Amino acid sequence: MKKIINLVLVVLLLTTFSVSANNANSFEEDLPKAVKVMSEMIKKNLENFEFENEALVDVIFTVNSDNELVILNVKTNDIEIKNYIKSTLNSLKIEEANLFVGKNYSIKINFTKSN
Repeated sequence: MKKIINLVLVVLLLTTFSVSANNANSFEEDLPKAVKVMSEMIKKNLENFEFENEALVDVIFTVNSDNELVILNVKTNDIEIKNYIKSTLNSLKIEEANLFVGKNYSIKINFTKSN
């Protein structure tokens, strides 16, 4: 009887681990693709935006249930760049990239002047 109980416990544990492993792999996060989509959007609109100083900007964002970016914070001293990032990226749909809803992400964007 004790062997049967142990066997049932082992089978239950293995089943639980198998199910949780399958759920973890069913959704693959694709941050590089999301960054690419965001970069393309910034580059596309950069032609109309003139900035005075070069800047390295840290952007913290999350994704809502509609696959739209929600900009949480833009770390820079340049107000123009900060407003530009918020207006360009906030509510940007990134359906091509898989990101977890509600998870905070951070990317760095380097603004440099071309000669």
